[in-house]
Amino acid sequence: SPSPSPSPTMTVFAMIVRQLESSIAVPESEPPLRRLGAAGTLKNLLMAVEEAEDAPSWILDLFLADHEILRTVLKSISGASPLVQPEALVRQAVAEALYFLTQSKRGRDALWQCDGPEAMRKGYELEVHPGVCNAMEMFAQEILKHSEIESALANSNTVSDVSGDKCCRAA
Repeated sequence: SPSPSPSPTMTVFAMIVRQLESSIAVPESEPPLRRLGAAGTLKNLLMAVEEAEDAPSWILDLFLADHEILRTVLKSISGASPLVQPEALVRQAVAEALYFLTQSKRGRDALWQCDGPEAMRKGYELEVHPGVCNAMEMFAQEILKHSEIESALANSNTVSDVSGDKCCRAA
């Protein structure tokens, strides 16, 4: 029996990521405008999730359904690909898309699971384009801010006894 075909929306994400992936494997394989368009589309989709009051969670659901998609996107800014100057706008759009992903807890959790902060750190060490660096810094600030907040919330329910030797969960 034939295998079921993927959903049209999942195919769109796969196509976007395939365009980005082609810039990693063989930078000359696709016209730069096509890669820039794919990166811009990804950024716009994730920005729509972040901006909408009634966020279209199905976009986030589809994007996060397969962590390989996220890993491929991270690879495009991790320093794994050659840092060709014309591709700076592609890397900037990808870094901005990942910044928008940090706006949701599910997005941050997925980024941590895929070593997103480490990929971004490695890419930042090699990056020279100011726009890309700025987007990476915004990403890092959000990750750090939410890590501190989530850590503080987790610890706010923990209290020490008088001696400070034991900890227990507050009721």
